[in-house]
Amino acid sequence: MDPAVPDSLFKAYYQMERELFAMLVVYLCQSPTESMKIIALWIWLERNVSAVMFIPKMRLLPHTVIYAIMEETTKCLNFLQGRPNAADEFELPLLEMLMEKTVSLELFHQYSIIVTQGIKELLTTVCGRAFYDINIRVNQINTAAHQILPTLNEYSQRVMYLTFSRGKPVPVLTLLNYLRLTYGGDNIVHSLVMQQAGENTQSLYARAILENREIVENIMQGRNKVRLIVDGNPVWARKFVPIRYGSLAMARERYNFRGIVNRMLQLSGTIIFALVEGTGNCLCVLNHEPLAADDREISLLDIFMGSGTQTK
Repeated sequence: MDPAVPDSLFKAYYQMERELFAMLVVYLCQSPTESMKIIALWIWLERNVSAVMFIPKMRLLPHTVIYAIMEETTKCLNFLQGRPNAADEFELPLLEMLMEKTVSLELFHQYSIIVTQGIKELLTTVCGRAFYDINIRVNQINTAAHQILPTLNEYSQRVMYLTFSRGKPVPVLTLLNYLRLTYGGDNIVHSLVMQQAGENTQSLYARAILENREIVENIMQGRNKVRLIVDGNPVWARKFVPIRYGSLAMARERYNFRGIVNRMLQLSGTIIFALVEGTGNCLCVLNHEPLAADDREISLLDIFMGSGTQTK
């Protein structure tokens, strides 16, 4: 595209690529530099190899599938840079499906100089200009995150979750007085928030922010979960464990991530809906929301991950 084209029109022309770049660096927590190389290779493949315009299709895919495609693309980039891949990693099934054309790492071996030069040119003429503003925002966010991380870490070490048994409610004032009298005085509880409940229902959990992490350690005594007796009723307490977003690589290492994605691509909408329901149950538990007893088994996820998985 002519360099004289205004930035606004240039960005509009590459809007789909911009959306994919933002997805990689924001939602999938990838390096902006590596993400630009990945997008540049996608553009080169679409222009020179693919039988179809596949980038518009990618915008409609879930993040998990985008992540798997990104892995295959990284494999190609590593190959071009002389980094070896395992013998069983020469196939690129997801890229083949997207491009509707047979392709393997052999292509990148045969045309390595052409592909490498094409990527470098696209990084300069397209990616650097089209993603410039997104890069600035991401850098600003990263800088701010580094500044507030110590505060967030200190805050998370002061948080506890408390859960109650059905039929054995614990009023908020009763719980507050118990914590104050048992663990150190009026000022030890910074805040105590109970789950909102209707007229005929009870709160099943609460979140307590204590004055410092030493109070949390005193309550937990080195255990993951402790049972407290408050006014004759059992209350289970545990530390707050923050969920690490962007940790898809951890999931991939523990479970057969690539196999899960490849199999999901072949499923009917009904089965995918059932999988979504099972995943929703997992998220409810992570958010400390109660589940019915028959919702705790997530057999479809068991089958996909090849492991016994429960929401407990």
